Amino acid sequence: MDDAQQFKNSTMTLASGAATTISFPGGEWFALLLTNKQLFVSFDQGQQVLLYRGDVYTCSFTDVTVTNSSPVSVTFTVLMGSGDPPTLTGNRVPSLFQNQPDVSCGAGAATQVVTGSNSTRYAYLSIAAGAVGPVRIGGSTISATKGVWLTVGAQPLQIETSADIYVWNPQASAVPVSVCLGG
Repeated sequence: MDDAQQFKNSTMTLASGAATTISFPGGEWFALLLTNKQLFVSFDQGQQVLLYRGDVYTCSFTDVTVTNSSPVSVTFTVLMGSGDPPTLTGNRVPSLFQNQPDVSCGAGAATQVVTGSNSTRYAYLSIAAGAVGPVRIGGSTISATKGVWLTVGAQPLQIETSADIYVWNPQASAVPVSVCLGG
C-alpha cells in the first residue's frame, strides 16, 4: 500500500438510512471510536455486524461499508489498520491524567512511547503541533507496513492497553509525539 491509500482516523456524518464505503486494501481490523448510535458495518459486502462505540472488529478486508439505520444523522469516527489491533476504551472515561513530555521518534525507526508496565491503562497519542507526519502507532511488531497511521492535526488517538506502545516514523527527520496517560 502507498501512503495515499493508508487510512487515517477519520470523522464522517451519515444521514438517516445512508451508507458509505471506505476502501482499505490489506485491512485487518476496524475500530468504531466515537459515535452516539450503533452502526451496521459490512466487510467486502459480506454479512453486516452491529458495532457500538469502542468496538474493534478483526478480519481481512479491502472495503468496509458503514450504514446508519437510525432515524437521525450520525457523526462517527473510525479507524482501520493492519497488524495488532488496538484495545479501545469504549464509553469508559479515565479519572486520572498524567502529562508526559513529548517523545522524539527518530527518522526511519521504531520508538517505544509508552511502557506497558506503567500503572495506567489509557494512552492518548498525537503528533506534536508543527511537526511533520504521519507516523504509525502499534505494538512491538510495528514496522513500515504494520500499525495504524496517525496524521498531523488528527484528534488524539485513545488506546486502552497494558502493553508497550510504539511509533514507527517513516519521515526523514524526527517527529515529536505527545503522550498523556490516564487511569
